Amino acid sequence: IFSYLEPLDLLRMSRTTKALRSLLMYKSSSSVWARARLRMKGLPPMFNDMSEPVYANLLFDSHCHNCLKGGTKYIQWQIRMRLCRACLDGGTMYLFSMSYEWQLRTSFETTIRTT
Repeated sequence: IFSYLEPLDLLRMSRTTKALRSLLMYKSSSSVWARARLRMKGLPPMFNDMSEPVYANLLFDSHCHNCLKGGTKYIQWQIRMRLCRACLDGGTMYLFSMSYEWQLRTSFETTIRTT
């Protein structure tokens, strides 16, 4: 039944009960999310560093990832966040961009050191 739903429906269902959340957020459910995403036409490609639920949240949930304001339309793809106009204009994007860049650099350096 889950495979016939759209990603936003899966996202909303995963937020209804703890049981559904644990079922839908479990790694083995990624194929359900992927089928739901692939049935939708015209979506931007998913980044390799994102899980299916995180991608669905970015695309379909309309809350600012910084202040949780609803009705947010601006997706900042380079930092994988949805930000409202106030957070965008207030320099939040710059701060998150710097933070994300640092995380990428730290992750890359850690990978190099461990290989």
